Amino acid sequence: TPPNLPNLPNLDGAPPADTISIASLNLDHQTSFEKVVHDFEAAPRVSHADIILLQEVSHVEGGPSIASRLADRLGYQVAFAPEGKNVYDRGLAVVSKFPIEESKVEWLTPYNLVFKTRHRFALAVKLRVPSGELRIWNAHLDTRINPEQRLGQLQPVMDEAAKLTGPRLI
Repeated sequence: TPPNLPNLPNLDGAPPADTISIASLNLDHQTSFEKVVHDFEAAPRVSHADIILLQEVSHVEGGPSIASRLADRLGYQVAFAPEGKNVYDRGLAVVSKFPIEESKVEWLTPYNLVFKTRHRFALAVKLRVPSGELRIWNAHLDTRINPEQRLGQLQPVMDEAAKLTGPRLI
């Protein structure tokens, strides 16, 4: 480590066997599966993650999403949801080596931002991991609102998570 820099985490290789590793990536509307795979494989800790949360996932009308193709390549399962009808570059996905038992879309509190306002959502999944059940909500929040508004935007998810027991990740 260079002087005056903190010790950085080891991002090479796979995580220890007794852990579950989770990575979150914004695909930035990328439509080239080959580019996604290239970038994904260039980051070993990401490419070996047990669960991958993806935002701004592209798909083609009537065809598979980038996330579905990535899951197929890895031998993983996938839950994918587009932002809405006729929206092909802003989906959310959970790619998991563990079985996905349920998935659903949960709409978040909307904010009118005047320009490029989107109706944000979370993709909620229930996974079966070695220790039991794990609930995950993958969300892509507005960047043009303040932290308090972001918490407000997530309130429906936090309310649902509070009603559940066991491990939960938002």
